[in-house]
Amino acid sequence: MKHENSLEVKREKDVLWKPSYEWYLKIFAIVLGTLTVLFFTLNIVLKPYMRQINPELTPWLNGGNSNKVATE
Repeated sequence: MKHENSLEVKREKDVLWKPSYEWYLKIFAIVLGTLTVLFFTLNIVLKPYMRQINPELTPWLNGGNSNKVATE
């Protein structure tokens, strides 16, 4: 019985490094920032390859001028 408890304590001591909440926050910020920069970079780079959507299909992208487009 005493031997089992000493093994459990030894396992906890064998851990060389345990990440803290600050580490998790830092890594989360790095990943989020990288994904954000990647998104906007790809958006700029791939802009010529994006297809144009007709304004009739998406009147909310037309600034509320759906009537003007429909009558033209």
